Amino acid sequence: MNVRRLFALTFLVACSCGAVVACSDAAERQGFPDDDGGSASLPPEASVPEASDEDARAPFDPADRPVVCADAGACAVELVAGDRHFCARMSDGTVQCWGDDELGSLGRGVAQPVGADASVPPRVAPVKGVAGATEIGAAGETSCALASGAVWCWGANKNAELSAPSDYDPHPDAARVALGALGDATRLDVGHGSICARLSSGQLACWGKDDEQQLARSQEDAGVWPIVRAPGVAAIGALPVARVKTGSHTTLALTPTGELWTWGAVSGDEGLVSGRVSSISPALVPKRVARIASVTSLAVSATVVDEPGGGHGGPWFGLFPWPEPEPRAHACAIASGEVYCWGKSEVGALCTGMPDVEKEPAHARIGVKAWPQRVAVADEITCVRMTDGTIQCCGSDRKGRLGTGSVALYAPSFVPASAFTGRAVQVATSHDAVCALLEGGGVECWGSNAHGELGRAPDDEDHPSPVKITFQVTP
Repeated sequence: MNVRRLFALTFLVACSCGAVVACSDAAERQGFPDDDGGSASLPPEASVPEASDEDARAPFDPADRPVVCADAGACAVELVAGDRHFCARMSDGTVQCWGDDELGSLGRGVAQPVGADASVPPRVAPVKGVAGATEIGAAGETSCALASGAVWCWGANKNAELSAPSDYDPHPDAARVALGALGDATRLDVGHGSICARLSSGQLACWGKDDEQQLARSQEDAGVWPIVRAPGVAAIGALPVARVKTGSHTTLALTPTGELWTWGAVSGDEGLVSGRVSSISPALVPKRVARIASVTSLAVSATVVDEPGGGHGGPWFGLFPWPEPEPRAHACAIASGEVYCWGKSEVGALCTGMPDVEKEPAHARIGVKAWPQRVAVADEITCVRMTDGTIQCCGSDRKGRLGTGSVALYAPSFVPASAFTGRAVQVATSHDAVCALLEGGGVECWGSNAHGELGRAPDDEDHPSPVKITFQVTP
């Protein structure tokens, strides 16, 4: 029995038992001409939504709503997430972080792992040595900030993310990345093991993990491909890049006109976001993803492999033996106001109604009048912030991270994070928790607090309703 049939059977049982958050039919797919003039199994809704309750909505507007600080002394204006931690850029240019700090991801000068002396509060505190930040980023256990053309990073350096020789030590002090003669940075994108910065020259500089050519760098050592690299210019020719999102094996780049390009591990059984490293034929030359256009938001998860027996909230219910764990990863984009996801999920994080592998972007319908405006993904979860400030999520509801106010198993299609009643301008997802940045500059989080993701002392409870983050007030 293949995964689709098994999921369908389990899904019907779950719906009849009320065991899932949301039960809905997957949208019927219709073909449209592919690059070769044939027919592809993808819907045409990216440009013209089908007739539905969505017809009465206003035209799609991709522009973000600004934060209007309600409390100038503790006002967040940007929110990012790593695997088990979050960081917020404050209106005064400082950065405050919370969550797991085993490798110094919070930038406090001294790493504080979970279970450390609880007498070292507060749980949310500023990053030492970072001021005047204009942009921040986080992925895995690494955090970075852009300030006055310089990139500062702290936390994990497993793949030379800090531009120093790679190691497994904690790095709780923010260190300036050695860009040297490359010049100043004007934009920062922190990925899963790799980091890229747009330079004032207009070029793209990348460093860190390069085992699948995800940095698009020329092969400097004949016959040997380095695993990690110091900062250097990506060999992408004249391709203009507005934003970069790097997965564990693949890089996805957006152009200023909304085209999506990819390089690195772009082939194999898992499609554009690969988990099957053994089947990959790395590609250094950027390849355009022609199935979607006018992309305004993009997110890529890390590749994750579960321990035997699962643990990510899978749909097996104990009725079937657990299969051997396989790598999985996914990405989602908002194109012309519609959500498209691809990669591999086992509990519906592609939001299409089924957990299949999608090698190309597949439409994920939401079915409400508001438009999806920003997307965030992590291990087996996808969330979007809507134009009306609400949040919709799909995937595993482990620890209540779907935000419905109660804990279920999973949702293979988008459901409202109904316990969140504020108006969000950004949403960020860690492996097991979700945080929303409110238009007044506050932050609310829900889901797991096993690593202090809710900005308080760690616990093992479910938190399906939002908890307010308390920032340190600056003078």
